[in-house]
Amino acid sequence: MDPVTHIASGILVGQAVRDRFPPGKWLIFFTALCAWIPDIDNFVTYFGPEAYMRYHRGLTHSILGGAVLAALLAAAFRPLSRAAPFLKVFALAFGCILMHDFLDLITTYGTQLLLPFSDARLGLPAVFIVDPVYTGVMLVAVVLGFVLKTRGRTVALVALGWLVLYPALSLGLREIVVAAQKERLTAEGLPQAVAHVTTDALSPIYWKVVVDDGSNYRVRAASLLDPHGGPDVAVGKKANRETLRRLGREVSILSTYEWFAEFPVVSVPSESAESMKTEKFRDSGGMVSRAEAGQNASGSGPDGFSQPRVLIFSDMRFVGVSPVLPESRRNPKQPMFAVRVELDASGRPEKVFFYRGGQAQGIAPAGRASRTKGP
Repeated sequence: MDPVTHIASGILVGQAVRDRFPPGKWLIFFTALCAWIPDIDNFVTYFGPEAYMRYHRGLTHSILGGAVLAALLAAAFRPLSRAAPFLKVFALAFGCILMHDFLDLITTYGTQLLLPFSDARLGLPAVFIVDPVYTGVMLVAVVLGFVLKTRGRTVALVALGWLVLYPALSLGLREIVVAAQKERLTAEGLPQAVAHVTTDALSPIYWKVVVDDGSNYRVRAASLLDPHGGPDVAVGKKANRETLRRLGREVSILSTYEWFAEFPVVSVPSESAESMKTEKFRDSGGMVSRAEAGQNASGSGPDGFSQPRVLIFSDMRFVGVSPVLPESRRNPKQPMFAVRVELDASGRPEKVFFYRGGQAQGIAPAGRASRTKGP
């Protein structure tokens, strides 16, 4: 979730437990800081996009990392909280940090809650990354908690209940769209296809549906008023994850991207497709046979397929379809997270560019992984 939501939740906790701790101005600031502190890992942005994908929502968002952060914060505030037992202050800090993890867990970005034992990215399609209704109710409760001195604790407790109730309600309403999408796929003669119903701006009213038909990911919009949804707004050829891992042995960000992406697709830009006289793809992640290319390719990969000179990998998870989003977020040609790979004649990555919100950043050869000696 966004920082405003995290900080508001921390203030609500402080208002709810104010009568359980010795009076002092430190308490509200302390709980707000604890509720935000896992996002201190945003500093990894300055180390490049690969570090951001790998380490944001990483160790500081894990249960174990949260316990360490809670102990450090409880110790740092000891001069101000000396009248309260250390373990009580630690428990308060840890509770706020776990609440931060919960708020991130109910989004689809993915949170590495189990580090260092597992780097699995966990998430629930319950709340969009920014939800004005969810956060707005919390902000109103924060203000009322300060204004209504005698009933501030009650207001805060009700708002903390809302913090859990809203995602639960959203998941329940999501099932309406899930059932409708299953009916639609059956009617379309695609009963084996899988419809992934995920959040979009102003969920639970609007939803995004990513259909896996085996070869492609198809993105369509749905809503509670139209749970069957409209036509596909974007269709992408499913990327071969093994191709990404293979290329990642040359440039590490590509293997990181394979781990990070939920619905990875591959495409060939028009200039590369034109050079091959084709826009068709194979399941090998963008490889095209010489016969299909209609020409004698100058080179061939070890799997027997000639290769396009440029591949673009993107994640359908970041294609917006909600009508309340600006056009820049609903344009599938400008995905939020994408990687452009320019290959040499032998099919090895020569140049790699990372795109975030349309802004390109060059990665290779500076980000090229070290190669083992050999031919």
